[in-house]
Amino acid sequence: MVNVNKKYLDKEFKKSIWYAFVSELKKAKTEKEIKKIIGKIITLSEMTMIEKRLGILALLKKGFNQREIGRILDAVPGTVRFVKRGLDRTSRNLRPHTPWPSKKKRPVSNSKFPAYTGKGRWRFLDNY
Repeated sequence: MVNVNKKYLDKEFKKSIWYAFVSELKKAKTEKEIKKIIGKIITLSEMTMIEKRLGILALLKKGFNQREIGRILDAVPGTVRFVKRGLDRTSRNLRPHTPWPSKKKRPVSNSKFPAYTGKGRWRFLDNY
C-alpha cells in the first residue's frame, strides 16, 4: 500500500488542483493521451492499487462475493469491504486534520503512581 502524509490540503487549493486535473483529462482526445497524463502523476504501485480497486468494483457488479474477489485479485478483505461500502456511499467525509494531539498530559508530581519510563521516573524517591 502507498504511504500518504496525513496532512490535508487547503479546500481551495484542493479544488483548484482537481479542476486543473479534470480539465487536462477533458482536453485529451485519445486513450493514449489520457494514459500519458495519468502516467505523469501516478507511480506503478499506485497504478496497481487503482487497477485492483477497479477490478474489485467490476467483480462486485458481476455478483462475486468478497472472498472470491480477494482470492482472484489477491486483495485483502479490508480493501474489498472498502470498495463495497464505497458503492453504497454518495461521498466520503474526511476527518479534519489536527497537527498536534489534543490530549493533555498530567504532570508527574500530580500522578498517583510514578512514571515507569522517561524523565522523572525516580523523582518519587526524592520524598524519602
